[in-house]
Amino acid sequence: MLGLLRKNQEANGTLLPEKFDFSNLTISGSGITYKNIRAKHLIFCEGYQATQNPYFSWLPFALNKGELLEISVKNFPEECIYNKGVYVVPLEPGKWKVGATYNWREPDELPTEAGFNELKTRLQQLVKLPVQPQAHYAGIRPAVRDRKPLIGTHPELPAVHIFNGMGSKGVLMAPWLADHFSEVLTGNAVLLPEADINRFRKLFYERELRI
Repeated sequence: MLGLLRKNQEANGTLLPEKFDFSNLTISGSGITYKNIRAKHLIFCEGYQATQNPYFSWLPFALNKGELLEISVKNFPEECIYNKGVYVVPLEPGKWKVGATYNWREPDELPTEAGFNELKTRLQQLVKLPVQPQAHYAGIRPAVRDRKPLIGTHPELPAVHIFNGMGSKGVLMAPWLADHFSEVLTGNAVLLPEADINRFRKLFYERELRI
């Protein structure tokens, strides 16, 4: 789905396939300008890279790494997703995705032998057929100290927002929260307090005092 959305947006000219350059961003009382783009709102959806965002790096992320395998296995029923120690998700006939580990000590995107062995051991408890590993990769979850999303508006820049902190449940929460936040920005809803970054507002001003 993500691949198809990317192709569609690039074809329509609604996606710039390049790294965001903060030096090209201008923020004013009426909105933002980025290169030749003008908008009333700018929403940062950067995952773990928000820790390097000059407007939101003060938020209390608690990053953790997760490792995944792609495997091939024959004659394993493909009618459902399995979840017992690991999740096993069908990708195409005979091919599956297996995950995931949790590692708070090494917040990087490098697969490890320890992660591979952990996934393989857990998988063997669920799948009793011969398995052939095809790929092994890692990613970083943008988890948060209190395990709740980070959504809302910058304390001093009303045109600048963040939508982040979904953690390991993003696939479940993000669609509904994205719809909810769009309603908030158009004045048709009030942001859920448990997701609102205002709960960490004091961290922003504490950082400003240190600077």
